[in-house]
Amino acid sequence: MSVRVTTAFIFVIAANTIAIGQDAPVRAGAPGVSHPHLQQTSVPVYPPFAVAARVTGTVLLEAIIDQTGRVTSTTIVKSIPLLDAAAMESVRKWRFEPPRIGGREVRFATTVTFDFRLFDVAAPRPLRTQASDSGMPADFAVVYESVTTPRSLTLITQNDDLSEVFRELSEAGLLSRTDGLHIWNEIGAAEIAVSDRGVSVAVAGVSPQVDVQSSHSAAVYKLFVRSDGVWRRLWPLLNERANSVDYEKQLAPALALIQRIVAGK
Repeated sequence: MSVRVTTAFIFVIAANTIAIGQDAPVRAGAPGVSHPHLQQTSVPVYPPFAVAARVTGTVLLEAIIDQTGRVTSTTIVKSIPLLDAAAMESVRKWRFEPPRIGGREVRFATTVTFDFRLFDVAAPRPLRTQASDSGMPADFAVVYESVTTPRSLTLITQNDDLSEVFRELSEAGLLSRTDGLHIWNEIGAAEIAVSDRGVSVAVAGVSPQVDVQSSHSAAVYKLFVRSDGVWRRLWPLLNERANSVDYEKQLAPALALIQRIVAGK
C-alpha cells in the first residue's frame, strides 16, 4: 500500500515538472530566436521629481510577453528608485506581435533597458528634414537664456529667420568647434529600439536651471545651438582658460543677431 502511494506521488511530481518546462518562456537572444516587433508603445515620461533631484541612470527590467503579445509581468533587475515606476508603467502598456517559434505561439522573456538622461536644453524637432538652400539644417535651433532677467527663448527655423545666424556661426567655425564647449547628441523625448537581445529605451529630460554666474563670473546669458542633431553650449565656456578675446570676437556677430531677434519677441 505504501509503495503504491509513493510511486504515484513521484509520477505526479515528474509530470508537473515536464509541464512547467514546456511552458517556460523563450528568451530573447537565444540561438535562432527573433524578437517580436513592437506594435503599440507607451512613451515613458521623465518623472518631474527625478528631474528636480537630477537623478539619471539605467533601469533594467525583465518582461514576460504572453502568446497574444501582451506584457503579463515585469521584474526590476537593476533599480533606481525614483525612475523604476515610470519604466514599469510604460512597459506594461506595450503590445508586441504575438511571439512564434516554428509556427507555434509561445511565451517570451525579454530584457528592457531604460537609459534616463538629463540635458541642458531642448527644442521642438522640425516638421521637415531637408536643409535650406543656404545649407542650414532643418533642425537648426538657438536657445538664449538671460541670467539677469531671467528670460529664456527658443528660436527655431519654422518660426524665425535664422539663416544669418547660421551663416555667422558657420563662418566663424563655431558649429564644428569642440574646444571648451559642452557638447551632446540630441535624443527625442523617448527613443525605442528593438533587437534580438531585447528592447532599449532612451528617455531625455531637461536639467533644472542653475546660476551660471557661480561657474563663470562674466556670464550674463547662456547660448545653445543645435545643428544636425548636435547641441553646443557656445556660452559660457566650460572653464575660464578656454575663454579668449578671439573667441568672443568670433561669437559677437551671431550674438548680436540673436539678441536683436530676442528683443523683438
